[in-house]
Amino acid sequence: MHGLRLPIPQAELARHKNLCKHNILASLEKQEGRLEEMARNYMTYGELNFQHYCDNIDKVTSQDINRVAIEMLKGKPTLTVVGSNVNEAPTIEQCMHALN
Repeated sequence: MHGLRLPIPQAELARHKNLCKHNILASLEKQEGRLEEMARNYMTYGELNFQHYCDNIDKVTSQDINRVAIEMLKGKPTLTVVGSNVNEAPTIEQCMHALN
């Protein structure tokens, strides 16, 4: 996350945008995937907007990503512990100290 605060080279940004668009289009290839996404769109937004996903991805800039990363890193991290040794997990303060 800390690295996302820095400018992202245009080639890397384009590569990841293309990967994201590929994953979306691949998930919509099958009828079940399209139907699920249409239902999710309608339930969430009251309209169908999944056909605009790729256009919206193309609009994302390095500055957008930098701004979101900076905002996310302002707060305390969320700590989730799974397993039987929960009492041995580091505290949120220990995690914060490790980040600094």
